Amino acid sequence: MKARQESSIPDEAKLLQRAVLYQRSGRLAEAAEICSEILRSKARHFEAQHLLGVLRHQQGRSAEAIDLLSAVVKTRPDPMVLSNFGAVLQDLGRHAEALGVYDQALALDPERAEVHNNRASALIELRRFEEAVAACNRAAAMRPTYAEALFNRGIALHELGRHEEALASFDRTLILVPSLAQAHQRRGAVLMAIKRYTAALEAFDRAIAARPDHVEALYNRGLALDALKRPDEALAAFDRVLAMDPTHVQALNNRGVVLDETKRHAEAVASYGRAISLKADYFEALTNRATALVEIERYDEAMADYAAALAMTPNDVESRWNRSLLLLRRGDFLSGWKEYEWRRRQSWWLARDFSGPEWDGRNVSGQKLLFYAEQGLGDTIQFARFAGVVARAGATVTLEVQPELERLVSSLEGVSVIAKGGVLPEYDAHLPLMSLPHILGVTTESLPACVPYLNAEPARIAFWVQTLPRDGFKVGIVWQGNPKAPGDRGRSIPLAAFGPLAKIPGVRLISLQKNEGTEQLRELPATMSIETLGPGFDSDGNAFLDSGAVIMNLDLVVTSDTAMAHLAGALGRPTFLALKRVADWRFMIKGESPWYPTMRLFRQNVDGDWKSVFDEIKSALCEIMEK
Repeated sequence: MKARQESSIPDEAKLLQRAVLYQRSGRLAEAAEICSEILRSKARHFEAQHLLGVLRHQQGRSAEAIDLLSAVVKTRPDPMVLSNFGAVLQDLGRHAEALGVYDQALALDPERAEVHNNRASALIELRRFEEAVAACNRAAAMRPTYAEALFNRGIALHELGRHEEALASFDRTLILVPSLAQAHQRRGAVLMAIKRYTAALEAFDRAIAARPDHVEALYNRGLALDALKRPDEALAAFDRVLAMDPTHVQALNNRGVVLDETKRHAEAVASYGRAISLKADYFEALTNRATALVEIERYDEAMADYAAALAMTPNDVESRWNRSLLLLRRGDFLSGWKEYEWRRRQSWWLARDFSGPEWDGRNVSGQKLLFYAEQGLGDTIQFARFAGVVARAGATVTLEVQPELERLVSSLEGVSVIAKGGVLPEYDAHLPLMSLPHILGVTTESLPACVPYLNAEPARIAFWVQTLPRDGFKVGIVWQGNPKAPGDRGRSIPLAAFGPLAKIPGVRLISLQKNEGTEQLRELPATMSIETLGPGFDSDGNAFLDSGAVIMNLDLVVTSDTAMAHLAGALGRPTFLALKRVADWRFMIKGESPWYPTMRLFRQNVDGDWKSVFDEIKSALCEIMEK
């Protein structure tokens, strides 16, 4: 009887094959034990040492993996071993070292697509995105259906701002692997960057359908819903993230943002606070909480949050700007004006290219000074007074204003007014208009509030004397500002809220409203009568000339926080100003504004409650009429 022939495969080779099978089936501990057994009998077994290094990495024992693979690399620098060694280094965050290892592998075999792709991953982590795109292109050229390389290419292109190319790369990835959740998620992130929020939401939903526990996609879904003005759904998305990961600080922060947007400021403060308790140096949450604290009138705490945030990032423009507004609102003008200079670093600031130095407040007498308007029409009306202060101190002052304000502001005594775009006179120094309070050291006590400092044109006043009704107590009303203005939210008033004033015997309401908001005149109840001034009212391109003349013929102006309020105040006319609960900084925290002595302020006690405001205004108006 013949003896059975023994296999020619050595015993360790059989064991190694079994270890590989165990690894592929997830039996990592058994695979590692086999490799260890081989190495006990043959310490320099290359394949066993390599596989054990990979297994230790898979088991999370990265230090052992590094020791094993680096030893193999020293004795046999095989491209595959180098690639695996690079992957371990990369998973440990040692991306620069990983990149060097990948380069060694490619020097030995430049045609390995997976190494080019791994190299691209390291380059992405090192933020070398152009090189990452090139590496991905090399990998995809070798293997056109290499989904991972196409995916990495999309990431790098997104980071470079090449969004359409990134989308195309993710689309190609998803043709190859339609259920790849991370590709759907990344595609959604690109769509968010180009503000295609509906498409982004669809992408995040596909990612979640493929992997319901995809926290990043759920989080970004909340961002998309917020951008689509669907706050309740956004909050639900963030809450779902937090149910999976209560330590997700970004979800807590953005949950606070949505709560702020829906005026649930106290809840927002709590959400920001949870984020900060998990990450004490979370700058965005600190500054967001400061903003929310202002809205619930916890000003000391808001100042503390700004201080903590700015201790970390002293030159953050938005935080310095917001802190300046809080300082001014609290009446700390000297500190506030200094901080207010940070507006000139805001993205919306339009820098002007004037020759010569900026005026520093010295050498007033005999100086030729150019000041220029910089923000809205109301700001120019409000701050024009400071140009007059400098002129009275002995300087020759030119004030450049918006063209539509040139004729109105020309009534400012002692100041030469020109329209922006006109020929500038000779000057020794220049300065933006709203920097003057800082240069002059203006406090609440020294604020120049003598009115009127602007005047309406006599001929127009005479015209409107003949045009306006002669009888009754004439009240000019304005209810809406520019809805596109950054601070408009909550300050405009529904026209119907003025209804109680229309019921006062003898009162005649006269609309001073222009443009946005006039459509509400067509929706008045039959019991509410408001007179209008015709299509020619302020229609010649000169802002407020007719408005100013009409105001001079009225008994009272009742207005929301708009440029018209500043006009009425600058003309020294009796004015009632209706304000949201936390008003613009220039109207302070409580009491009356120091800016306009003929103006009386009426503030909401509850967000959105105009009824109580107008009940108070009605009572005050009745008192005036009884005198």
